[in-house]
Amino acid sequence: MLWDSFEEPGHLLWRLLVDSRHQRRGHGRAVVEAVAQHVRAQGATALEVSAHEGDGGPRPFYESLGHLPTGEVIGDGEVVLSLQLVPHPR
Repeated sequence: MLWDSFEEPGHLLWRLLVDSRHQRRGHGRAVVEAVAQHVRAQGATALEVSAHEGDGGPRPFYESLGHLPTGEVIGDGEVVLSLQLVPHPR
């Protein structure tokens, strides 16, 4: 689920679910990279994600893709991580 902020040039990838039978095969990485390309083409300067902390949480996955914690916490304790996007070449 992708949420785009109309107040700021950024987007939040709120949920990314990959069936456990298909995890660790690169599908999640490919999806996040495609979403990043999509929002960058729309002029976004960042792609944010939210993640629950703890065992089995996606934070290490997102950090491996370059997302850094923003210090923000949303919802029921999800940390926000942000990937800075290089402007799309025109």
